Amino acid sequence: PRTRAHTRQAMAAYRRTATVPDAHEDSIWAVAWLPGGGLLTGGADEQIKLWTGVERALADGGPVGKPLTPEPHLGVTAVSASADGAVAASTSLEGRVGLWDIADGGVSLRTLEPGVGECWGVALHPAATVVVSGSQRGMAHAWAVATGDRVEAYDTQASACVVATAFAPDGARVACSTLAGAAVVFDAATAQPVLRAPLSAAAARAVAFSADGAHLVVGADDAYAHILDLRAEKPVGTLEGHPSAVLSAAVANGPGPAGGPGLIATGCADGGVRLYDLRAGARDCVQRIAEAHADQCWGVAFDRDGLKLVSAGADRAVHVYSPRAADGEAAPAAAG
Repeated sequence: PRTRAHTRQAMAAYRRTATVPDAHEDSIWAVAWLPGGGLLTGGADEQIKLWTGVERALADGGPVGKPLTPEPHLGVTAVSASADGAVAASTSLEGRVGLWDIADGGVSLRTLEPGVGECWGVALHPAATVVVSGSQRGMAHAWAVATGDRVEAYDTQASACVVATAFAPDGARVACSTLAGAAVVFDAATAQPVLRAPLSAAAARAVAFSADGAHLVVGADDAYAHILDLRAEKPVGTLEGHPSAVLSAAVANGPGPAGGPGLIATGCADGGVRLYDLRAGARDCVQRIAEAHADQCWGVAFDRDGLKLVSAGADRAVHVYSPRAADGEAAPAAAG
């Protein structure tokens, strides 16, 4: 059986393997993986950038992020991609939801305009059928990607802004978190709530599903990542060790370096990136990745194989991390 010490040793293997120090001209607020080692980033410099094979490009002299056009008028608050990476979505401060054809080089599919304050955070359905974003009125709305029509509304019954949204990997559920510190999980098809969980008096800024959709990780300003068990329909614990607000969270959806799903990454207001593994039977941090960011870490994401990790922050940097074997060589990773 896996022991806590065994898991700690396995998780200590993550090391930074690639860095783009000035990926944007201002704070980076969002990052998402694409198949094949590509990345999508968005930030306060009013740009969304498409990066192809960051690690390979560094070996060839340095990557160049391609800005997607038309550019947003204000900062990009969130990005999301379909499971196959063919379509992506973004939200920006001027109240626009952008839909992008990544398979065709990042051309614009359409732009939705729900209005200022009416699109915070974004989640694209894994099959790219609908896109969901939260509003300042405690609602999250869904639009059809093909037509741009609004097709559903998810009511958190909160008076606070919905700042983060996420789809379960199978697309069956939608999660929302609010500035009032609550998380609500809905049946995506019926918009009926599956679980309402008031978690904190502080803002809940990040949501991420486990690979099987059975658990939800919620990052909050109270310096905890809260774990919800969706089968038991209740909160079941917190992840400790954060000295400041948890601004971003991700759960590995692949096998991961320790042999199965369950690896969680968080990004903190102190710039730190931390790893947790619930299979260890403990809630404490199993690794704090050294030299992550010099300022707030607004985005973390695992690739679809659950091996590589990316982080992005207010210091304008993007870092890629990979697990390393005991001999110091990078552990083998399947193609993204």
